Amino acid sequence: MNDAGGPAITKPNDVQPRANVNPLSRAVGVVAAVILLLFYVPTAWGGFSAHGTLGCAFGAHDEIVGVERGGPAARAGLQVGDVLRPSAHDWARGFAAVAGDLAPGVALDLGVNRGGRERTVHIVSVAADATSLSDALFQLGAFLATATALIVAGGMCALRPGAMSWWFLLYAAGTISANQVIFAYGFLPAGIRDALVGVVLALIASTAAFPILPFVLRFPYDTVTGRRRYFYRASVAATIATAVGFSAYYLMLLVNGGIAGSPLYAESTYFATVAGNIPIPLAIVVLVWTYLQADPEGRERLKWGILGMSFAVIAFAASSVAFLNNTVVSNALQLLTVILPLSLAYALKRHRLIDLSFIANRTIGYGATTLVVLLIVQVADEMARWALHEIALAPAVSLGISLVTGIFIARFHKLLGTLVERVLFRKRLAADKRLRLVAGAMLYATSERAVDDMLVADAAETLGLASAAVFHLEPARGVYTRAVAVGWGDGHARSIPRDDLLALMLGSKRQLLRLEDVRWNRTDVPTGAQTTVLALPLDFRREIRGFVVFGAHTNGTSIDPDEVKLLELLATNAGTAYGLVEGNEASLRLAELESQGGSCNYTGVESGLPFSTT
Repeated sequence: MNDAGGPAITKPNDVQPRANVNPLSRAVGVVAAVILLLFYVPTAWGGFSAHGTLGCAFGAHDEIVGVERGGPAARAGLQVGDVLRPSAHDWARGFAAVAGDLAPGVALDLGVNRGGRERTVHIVSVAADATSLSDALFQLGAFLATATALIVAGGMCALRPGAMSWWFLLYAAGTISANQVIFAYGFLPAGIRDALVGVVLALIASTAAFPILPFVLRFPYDTVTGRRRYFYRASVAATIATAVGFSAYYLMLLVNGGIAGSPLYAESTYFATVAGNIPIPLAIVVLVWTYLQADPEGRERLKWGILGMSFAVIAFAASSVAFLNNTVVSNALQLLTVILPLSLAYALKRHRLIDLSFIANRTIGYGATTLVVLLIVQVADEMARWALHEIALAPAVSLGISLVTGIFIARFHKLLGTLVERVLFRKRLAADKRLRLVAGAMLYATSERAVDDMLVADAAETLGLASAAVFHLEPARGVYTRAVAVGWGDGHARSIPRDDLLALMLGSKRQLLRLEDVRWNRTDVPTGAQTTVLALPLDFRREIRGFVVFGAHTNGTSIDPDEVKLLELLATNAGTAYGLVEGNEASLRLAELESQGGSCNYTGVESGLPFSTT
């Protein structure tokens, strides 16, 4: 710990890897990120969808500052100076009308305050002028910024699960425009729509920035010590209190139909904007504090990440402020927030706290890539429909576009598979190919040492593992003796008793064991970055010959399922290879005795071979 009372930024080797984590905690974070991403997808092409207008312009406090001649507002008798209040039975649509995110053709009964007198008017929205292409693209870019943040957050939850990853996921969930979400789901029934608007306004429009503070207090090692613990607890309490407070406030608005005439409602948008941005300057202070705590080497790795994250949170605050006057500028600034997840990923990569090759997992890689392709195709389709609507071409042309889109997706699928395999999984494919060749070569080895080297050294080097060791059974001594190891020092165990808990479990299960389940609490095995995480038995014809243990990757990330399958293949072939080596040695001894004219009685019990020779 340093003088500031917080955790000093230490070298990567000082970091404890998080390989032994309940898989359920990983899955929950990834699933949450995917659900949020899918929920926000409709906002991507919102700029290409038809919007409605009431034919009037709004200023501060929902006051009408301009009325279009012959428009819906003018026909309803509205005038400059009137103040609109959402009605009790359709609060969400009233809010959407004031915010300019209303679909065309929607009938509304809105409360109007004119000179202190309240009345209700019936008004129907009409199609507004088409959104400009640049504005629509800015909105698409804003969604992609949020999508990037959610993808990075999901990767963090998968590879470095913990409070820090979850706080970043909550922040990423709030980087989307609240009004875009409200417009995208405006088709829902009134009651559900009203509830959705309340939740979105409370948790996205008002509380979105608060999770950034507990996140940066845990950055980069997901730890809080010294005085940071007090600041962290305060930030968590503030986040929860703010979310509860705004949720209660918007629930009150929902129940009371907007609380017509309430000064609190009139000031709510500005109050929420100011209050929601309070954590931003505090987060920048914490990031600077983290940088100053680091040693020179740590500062070199952190500086660009902290600079980028600071710039991104400022852009986030500026985007929410700009939304009060200009949604286009707001979307443009929101696009800059993509710098935060990219800077975070860079900083964690530099500290070797997370392996950005999580995309190398085939399931995640194909899923994310396919989602992006489908999104691009869908947006292109929406753009084409939008353009066709503007130039009033026949609906048949739109149908043709849909058919072409379907054919394109089908043809692109094969190309996508080839591209993903050759580009994204190039290193994984090379490692897979090499270790399968090594597994096959084991069966032709003529010595145990050759098998040991292939099982331990080759596997550790190819997969980038921090540690590995193979132990052979010595029945006469009743121990498993360490033969070849990587990442094990002279002070670590050279032998393991035959009745050790891990050895007994491997003999009983005869399959891979994760050491977090076994709780192998020996003090003479590697710790820290070299901590062992997997153990596999080495057996031949149902006889355990030894076992092999592997640590996580050198960057602290866990061994993924594809790599586990490769290690299981190596262990299986190694057990067979040891039996074949012993059988070959037995045959050589027999041949030597026969050449000397003697006789022997040899049973291949030790080798596990079913023969007896006299």
